[in-house]
Amino acid sequence: MLNKIERFKSFVYTSTYIMLISGTEALVINIEPRRNSRHVNPECGKRCSAYDR
Repeated sequence: MLNKIERFKSFVYTSTYIMLISGTEALVINIEPRRNSRHVNPECGKRCSAYDR
């Protein structure tokens, strides 16, 4: 269902839960980088290797 709403190509959803934030229920979604995927440089938009997550 989350992939239909918002798809992050190089990330996977790890957990979802509902949390009370400032008196309002919010859907909290944790995402992590997909293993063995190449990262996208935020400045030029090209894929590159990275040493850190």
